[in-house]
Amino acid sequence: MNALRSLRPDDSRALKSQGWKRPRHLLTSGLSLSYDLRPDEAARRAAASGNWRHNLRRSDKYGLVVTRWNDPTAEEISAIYREMEALKGLDQQHSLEEIRALLKTIGDRFILFRCRDASGATIALRGCGYFGTDAWDLLAAATPAARKVYASHAVLWALTGECRRLGVESYDLSGIDPKGNKGVYDFKKGTGAAHQQYLGEWEWSNLPGLCWAANLAMRYRKGRL
Repeated sequence: MNALRSLRPDDSRALKSQGWKRPRHLLTSGLSLSYDLRPDEAARRAAASGNWRHNLRRSDKYGLVVTRWNDPTAEEISAIYREMEALKGLDQQHSLEEIRALLKTIGDRFILFRCRDASGATIALRGCGYFGTDAWDLLAAATPAARKVYASHAVLWALTGECRRLGVESYDLSGIDPKGNKGVYDFKKGTGAAHQQYLGEWEWSNLPGLCWAANLAMRYRKGRL
């Protein structure tokens, strides 16, 4: 069982000594999962849960084609997000403008893989940014059809394999909420990734009422997420 890697106590103490405090209402859990890419493919398969390995094998049966997507347009990526959001009843995850900015800003430090079904339609994608030996999950979307053929397993496996080939050793799966979003948590945890705790959200203001107002806004926004 993977242990939770805690923050250094000095990090929190330093913030508290400067008057910072934890917000009453948090937008994120402050938790993530770090996927170790140093082991070879066989070892990483063995470290995954039995169910995750089973679903990855299942994805081989449907004629899926998983490739690196070197010239994506923001519109194509956005269309897959809109399908996913409609299926799950989600608020907008990334606007078209945000996706355009991401592609422009990260440039050649962005790696995107897509999964196409037997008809050639793109049904899933996953992308990350990387620098040196570290990479971070940035985009992940799948259409309703992708769920039936385990496309998300296939595309994540291909993406992390490419990252390893490029010298990445640690892949941050970018946020988990074990209670509020258990399905996504189970998928990410099934890879064999280890829990990672970040410093998380803190607040400070020299205006007494400003933190109260910000927390009220956060409470309202979180209720809509």
